[in-house]
Amino acid sequence: MAFNEQIHASTRPNIFELFAQESMDGALRPAIQHVCKVVAHAFPERLGTAWKLADELCLAVEFFVQYCYMRYHSGSFSEHFYSLKRVTASKGGAIGESARIISVICLACLPYALARMERLHSDATFDTGAAGSSDSMSGRSIKAVLVKLYPYIHFMWEALKLTFRIKYLLRHTDCYSPQHWMAGVVLVRHLDDSHSDGMSVWKKLANAAFPAGLFTLKLLEWWYSEENSGNVRTLTTLPVPPPPPRVQVISVHVSVLKTA
Repeated sequence: MAFNEQIHASTRPNIFELFAQESMDGALRPAIQHVCKVVAHAFPERLGTAWKLADELCLAVEFFVQYCYMRYHSGSFSEHFYSLKRVTASKGGAIGESARIISVICLACLPYALARMERLHSDATFDTGAAGSSDSMSGRSIKAVLVKLYPYIHFMWEALKLTFRIKYLLRHTDCYSPQHWMAGVVLVRHLDDSHSDGMSVWKKLANAAFPAGLFTLKLLEWWYSEENSGNVRTLTTLPVPPPPPRVQVISVHVSVLKTA
């Protein structure tokens, strides 16, 4: 609570900024998965295993990207995009290497573990419901436990996140999420832009090109997604409309007989 009094309204992010950066953080993994899918379909013989290892490749790329942003900007990719940075929750100073590593683990490894657990739960639900499963007795028992346990784990995690958000909204805490609490950091607005004057041209180009590339990948993912494939197919298979009817102008010559 020592640092609570030091956070002013000008540096404390509002809930809408935090919602926006959180949704942008979740867009990095689907974009990498779409790249793996395109590469696997383009080169099935050489790089066909890229789609099978898409989750692990996403974990490696996301860990590298988030660590680079955490090291050079004291925040994740989305936090830096919204001019936010992480400081220590106790004194409000710069974060150390341990807080940096824990932050990257919470940003990359924790979503990977939750996604893998959700996929295992869905597979186990399908296998336990299917007749004639070839799994052993121990395998079936583990799947049965996973089917029963995962909904409670998912509920408790979502309830914990909601609790932190409500407490942040009511100004009872400065940690927006349990990940911030585990890393011992809080988010503040990064109002000092003097560091950008000394940045090289390549770093400025990288900071501008990475969000643009991510947006392009998300646009391509949406365009080729299953939800949008029906609309694309409908647009590309529509018949050519007939030409408009031609209006024929008939000129009528009226001869006026003049009788003498």
